[in-house]
Amino acid sequence: LVERVAQASREARVPALLGSFGPVEVAAVVATGERGGDGAIAALAEALHAQHARQSDLDPVSVGVGAPAMTVLAAGAALRHAQHVAEVAHALPPGRQKPFFRASDVRLRGLVALLHDDPRVQAFAEAELDRLLVHEATHEDGMLELLRQYIAVGGNKTELARVSHRSRPALYKKLAHLERILGVSLDDTDSRLALGVALMVHDQRRSGQR
Repeated sequence: LVERVAQASREARVPALLGSFGPVEVAAVVATGERGGDGAIAALAEALHAQHARQSDLDPVSVGVGAPAMTVLAAGAALRHAQHVAEVAHALPPGRQKPFFRASDVRLRGLVALLHDDPRVQAFAEAELDRLLVHEATHEDGMLELLRQYIAVGGNKTELARVSHRSRPALYKKLAHLERILGVSLDDTDSRLALGVALMVHDQRRSGQR
């Protein structure tokens, strides 16, 4: 992998200091030069992805980027941060892949993607959603999708009525039913946060099973 990154660095004409973080990770301190940070990193990342396109037997790579630095020492101190971003990015579903990732690209969804196989995370998601998933399996009345829409609009019922194409009275009746199924108040901020994270874990698990 170090050799692959070195080759990509030469092809992209991006000077870099390379070192191994282990059997599947490479650290790179990149001299951005006149192209600037994003330009140089994009060139290096695209060269790496082109390798995989040319040779399908090569494993795909994910590129995580840390904060820019003015000295090699400062850049070295940021490598662990870049390593975390790359690990999280590599765990994301294929549809969310980009040439390279910063911390702002992965955020909570990326952390969930990285940790979703942890039994404690799975237990949390099951505890939050089990009653709803059982209901959905036996009724198929769209309650799971209604919850997903409710979380997506941040609990804004006016916006939810618009995106779900329901009248306000019909929506309130549906939400009250959803609350009875879940056994929680959807107006509670902590409940919305917990349910939102549980949905991310549930969706990540489903995408991994396809």
